[in-house]
Amino acid sequence: MKEQTARAAVDSKQIHNLDEHIIEIVSDSGEGAQTAGQMFATIMARSGNSVWTVEIIPAEIEPPARTPAGASGNCIRVGSFPITNAGDGADLVIGFNEQVLQGGKWEKRFKPGCIVLLESMWATHRDPEIAAALDRRFITALVGLRRVGKTTILYQLIQHLLERKVAVENLLFFSFDETSATWGDAIQTYQEIHQKNFREEKVYIFLDEIQRQEHWEYELKKYYDLYPKLKFIISGSESLFIKKKTKENLAGRIFEYKLMPFSFKEYLQLN
Repeated sequence: MKEQTARAAVDSKQIHNLDEHIIEIVSDSGEGAQTAGQMFATIMARSGNSVWTVEIIPAEIEPPARTPAGASGNCIRVGSFPITNAGDGADLVIGFNEQVLQGGKWEKRFKPGCIVLLESMWATHRDPEIAAALDRRFITALVGLRRVGKTTILYQLIQHLLERKVAVENLLFFSFDETSATWGDAIQTYQEIHQKNFREEKVYIFLDEIQRQEHWEYELKKYYDLYPKLKFIISGSESLFIKKKTKENLAGRIFEYKLMPFSFKEYLQLN
């Protein structure tokens, strides 16, 4: 009975025969979108289709995560007739985050009416333990390899605070991936623009890839000790606390969360 029901469900689906279709598979650099595109193209070719592929290459070496410059993947044109070029634009886009799609939008790589399948896991997933740490005094540090999702979790924590009705002017996000300015200058500029009194107001300060800033631990210790109402959430590479002096300077002030890449089981659950 179950088998008959399953077959009926398959038979009820509408099947379309297409002379050609252009599919773009895109993600952040290093996440496997190019490999996925190559595998898909190989399957299509072995199924008797004509195939033309074009690689989507990041605009820079080791670009910041979740930015249009980091888009990487493949555009695959599949057809039932001989194909000699990449075509005019994608009919279907499979994206692993919303930011990498922006480059294609600006470059007009998508046809009108293009279907976009977007991985929404990172838009809703939050680690409850990390979110709970927002209410504690100590510095919260997210540590892990590149592309493991540190910046994404910072964005999610900001969204979590906004949902709790924290005023947007009481949130500061500063990334060392995108500027050579010091975070001390950033905090001072923010304080002047918003006329904030750090001794009286609760302000959440997010510092991404903080290890790129020299002597960051001394500045952080100074602000932490002077302004008890400031809440610092920082992210950095696994080498963030490799220096003995760093741990000594921030002893008793910082709590570290180590983020790991997906296990094989988690990868299967996501897909």
